[in-house]
Order: sequence, then C-alpha cells, then structure tokens
Amino acid sequence: MYWLYFVVQMDNVNETPSDFIDGSLFYAANTESKISFDSVANGHCGSWGNLFEFPIGPARVAPTQHLINLISGVLVGPYYAVAQAFLTSLLRNMLGTGTLLAFPGSMIGAFCVGYCYRWFKNLLAAALGELVGTGILGALVAYPLAALFLGTTGALWVFIPSFFLSALVGVIVGYVLLRALWPVLKARFAR
Repeated sequence: MYWLYFVVQMDNVNETPSDFIDGSLFYAANTESKISFDSVANGHCGSWGNLFEFPIGPARVAPTQHLINLISGVLVGPYYAVAQAFLTSLLRNMLGTGTLLAFPGSMIGAFCVGYCYRWFKNLLAAALGELVGTGILGALVAYPLAALFLGTTGALWVFIPSFFLSALVGVIVGYVLLRALWPVLKARFAR
C-alpha cells in the first residue's frame, strides 16, 4: 500500500476552486501528479495481479485490477482512470498474465467509476459503477471480441458471471481501503 501513502503525501495541490478540472478527489492536482499516481498504480497492479488472479470461465480474472480501478477512478477522475486501466491491461498482456478481454472490462469499469464518483460524490456509487461497468457492460463488449480474436465459442452468460465475480472481489477490497483512508484523503484533497 505504499502508493496510497504516496497519494497522501502529495504536496502540489493548488487550493483554488477555479482549478476544478474533472470532478475527481484530486480536483486541483496538476497533470504530473495524476500521471505519477497512474504510473505507481500500474506498477503495483502489474506486480500484484500475478499473485491474485484465477480463471473463471474463459477469462483470467484479476481482482487487483478492479481494486485499482476503483481507487484510481475516485482519486484521479475518469480520464486518467481509463488511461491507467489501458496501460495496466497492456502490461498484463505483455507479461502474459492477461488476455485481450482485460481491455474492455477494465477500461469501461474505470470510466464508469470515475463518472459515478464525479456525478454522485459517493464511494458506494463509484463501487457500483465498477460492478456495472466491468461486470455487465465490459462483459457484453468482451463477448464479441473473444469470439472474433480468441475463437471462444461460449455463450454470453459465461462472460457476465466471470467478469462480475472478479469485479465484486476487487470492489469489496477497494471499498474497504478507500473507506478506511477516506478521512485522511478528504482532509488532504477536498475543498
């Protein structure tokens, strides 16, 4: 959890409300801070993902990705969260620990987390955004990709439970972590 410590220690936050950018918790953090956060999150997800992945149906599920998606979507907003999800999926594929199905699930989930947190300013809404984004929408988008590129001939109902279970495990852990660190994060970065 060293990268969460890194988040709390960031000192380059400008406190003026006119700098509100994308509705994330780091509302005034500069671009370099958000990119740095994404880089540290990618490194940890790439290393932790190997330890906590397991096959369910046609996909290798990685709850660590969903944990990082939730935290990233809340802390840096939807756009940087999608970039983080793309780079982590790319890293997982390059290391041989993921499949092409990692791209639609993680990127759609990260986008939904960022926008749900932006609209509702609620951790539970962000967690539900990851479950719906990855568990349902990501699975629906992954099905034709799996049929086209991986030659998978399973039914659609095979994808939704595997994506949803993976997202559920990651969201539970991510929600518990964010809820535990929430007072410190709000005091440090909120208006």
